[in-house]
Amino acid sequence: MKVALTVIGRLENRYAIEYVEYYKQLGVDHIYIIDNNCDGEEYFEDVLQSYIDENFITILNYRNKEYIQIPAYKNVYDEYGKLYDYMMFFDFDEFLTLKNHKTVKEYLSDNKENFDVICINWRLYNDNDLIYYENKPCIERFTQPVDINNDLNNIIKSIVKTNIDKLNWYYPHVPYSHYEIFTLNYCDNNFNKIEFENILSMRHNYNDTLAYIKHFIYKTIDEFGYKMVKGGSHTNNEEINDFRINNFFNINKRTLEKEMILNNYIK
Repeated sequence: MKVALTVIGRLENRYAIEYVEYYKQLGVDHIYIIDNNCDGEEYFEDVLQSYIDENFITILNYRNKEYIQIPAYKNVYDEYGKLYDYMMFFDFDEFLTLKNHKTVKEYLSDNKENFDVICINWRLYNDNDLIYYENKPCIERFTQPVDINNDLNNIIKSIVKTNIDKLNWYYPHVPYSHYEIFTLNYCDNNFNKIEFENILSMRHNYNDTLAYIKHFIYKTIDEFGYKMVKGGSHTNNEEINDFRINNFFNINKRTLEKEMILNNYIK
């Protein structure tokens, strides 16, 4: 079995080594990084060159492009998917966590029913009441999960088999087949079937029997403010600022200090 990971990133050099090394230890064979930085911003090669040299990662140039997450996912799947049995589509703040397996290949070997798409729930982690960035692994800095009943934990991301024709995405979370939209087989982390109607909402009631994703979604207010001002990989600032601010304080304690730091970024 061969497994690849596809990830899109902008301004992620602080976290890139931890992320790449984590998935290397988890048994991933190759990582495709979609570089969505802009002119004047960082290059992934500055911190990941050794992984490029050993052919563990490939950097794909999507710099200066807007609204490209879904087209980039499709291009990577079409061009490289057949080299692997599975391809995972996770972000730089998402760490697949296995409860009963040591490697992702051991986990996927339990897909006895050959489901096409395995849907994994997020488990959000809050800021641990930290304020500023520290040069330490995210897994060490953020150890407090958000209440399991928080509705945001119902959001799912996908691991996809690579034998699907005309794969596409409604949104960057769950794919479908253009020609066989109702015939793909979806399952949850425990390899139980999920009906397609539930997939359309990109949500599934939280379940982490075998696997879940540790999602360090916003980190500290300092890091959140910096990334929010710069914008995301597939939306612009005007569309996302209010939404993200509300979500940040949905999962993190609101304090005057945090509000002042955020105001310094957005004023």
